[in-house]
Amino acid sequence: MTKRIFLENLEKIRKFNKWDMNDMYERLDFGKSTFHNWKSGKSKPSLNMLEQIARNANVTLSDLLREGFVPEKTYVEQVTELLNEAQRIYIRLSQFHTECSELLIVLKGSKYYEQNGIDFTSAGISQHL
Repeated sequence: MTKRIFLENLEKIRKFNKWDMNDMYERLDFGKSTFHNWKSGKSKPSLNMLEQIARNANVTLSDLLREGFVPEKTYVEQVTELLNEAQRIYIRLSQFHTECSELLIVLKGSKYYEQNGIDFTSAGISQHL
């Protein structure tokens, strides 16, 4: 392992996750002084520390130490994001449905539909009112 590759990969992981330096220290579970000692060459991370960092960063030890590493989301992270997005869409559609139902009630109550020739029954809308 070269120090340069390890430190570059830590930086890639930090940027990929949109962490500031303090986030990185906290999430990967090492201190600021430890990191600066690695950068200056005063010390090197132990194998246990490297394994811990890889585990906390959701990467393999091999990824952490190889040149050309490109962080990417895990399958679980991708599916979780898609499910969260689907939930946001479902909530918005539910809100839209409620707004439309309320509007239809107002329209029906105002007799607007009669004046403009709207037939709620034939349009299949009456069951929603």
